[in-house]
Amino acid sequence: MYVDKDMRRAILELAHRPSVTTLRRAVFIDGMMGLHATVTGLLELSQRVDERLYGDFHQVDTGEPFFIVAAPRSGTTLLHRLMALDPQFTTLKLSDTMLPSISAVKLAQTLRTHPALGGMIDRLSRGLEKRVFKGWEGIHTTALGKDEEDETLWVFLMATPSMLMCAPFPEELEQVMYPDTLPEEKRLAMTQFFRECMQRHLYLHPGKTLLCKNVMLSGRYRIVTDALPNSRFVHIARHPYQAITSAVSMFTTPWRFHSPDIPLDSPAHQRFADMFVDYYRFMFDRCQESLAAKDGRFFDVTYDEVTRDPANTVRRIYRHYGLELTPAFERKLAEELGCQREYASSHKYTLEQYGLTEDRIYEPLADIFEHYGFAR
Repeated sequence: MYVDKDMRRAILELAHRPSVTTLRRAVFIDGMMGLHATVTGLLELSQRVDERLYGDFHQVDTGEPFFIVAAPRSGTTLLHRLMALDPQFTTLKLSDTMLPSISAVKLAQTLRTHPALGGMIDRLSRGLEKRVFKGWEGIHTTALGKDEEDETLWVFLMATPSMLMCAPFPEELEQVMYPDTLPEEKRLAMTQFFRECMQRHLYLHPGKTLLCKNVMLSGRYRIVTDALPNSRFVHIARHPYQAITSAVSMFTTPWRFHSPDIPLDSPAHQRFADMFVDYYRFMFDRCQESLAAKDGRFFDVTYDEVTRDPANTVRRIYRHYGLELTPAFERKLAEELGCQREYASSHKYTLEQYGLTEDRIYEPLADIFEHYGFAR
């Protein structure tokens, strides 16, 4: 178990630096860092138990996993949850990312089937979901049992922009945005942790192919591909004005609670936008390199194609990678799409409210606008 304790100290130092924080923010960050230290300490103990009882998980072949990648708010959840209906895949539930330990998962399964404790645990879980995820209603629907990305694993490592949700200091904490730029010793430790977490998951789901989604992959692409060298990618491109502004809105939502003093058009919000521009550029370039090399690792599709005809998008992905599209999965896909109602997000945002201009997004991504025919 690895944790970047240098980053934890940096966050705590910023939380108590009078020039950049408030009492309310300091108390909130102290609480979150204390919780982080407690949870990662327990996780480290649990993973040590794994080494003793299930040490053969190290022999698990990670195979050729799939990652659905894009800028945040680009349809990855829709496509991920549709493909997850196929039993050849295994996905990470949110609870899996919070318990990346074989022994912890087995203990949780035992407790949930206990005649007396099972009901109580279910009630506590539902109560926790209502409290924790209430702020995401209309933005991103999730729950402990929902298919999710691996973001919590990176929170444990303290190597993700998600840390900025509780510590709104993007200009001072650049390394959480770009973990691939960390010193080699830290990168190697993170690579090992991530690979072992995936091996643990596949140990519990033998014979399956790992299916992930990841909207922050650009900043840690090297770490992930070093950990899982045979990874394949489905890349979704959404209009940058929509994707980037929506991402800024989503990831700064907690600031309204602990940092109401930060205005929406602050430099901190704008730095978040610049990071997502970097992410957009990075993943597009990797996709184009793969297509030029004809190595088949990337499949490229637009957000409009995914949302207009998701079933056909899935079929195209399967053809590209030579996957078997069984009649049973086709039926599940049709049933799921038949049950879905047209989704209208209540997540409202504009470039202007964050002090952004179209030029700030367009200029570094002009060739991408042209490539996909996005309106200027």
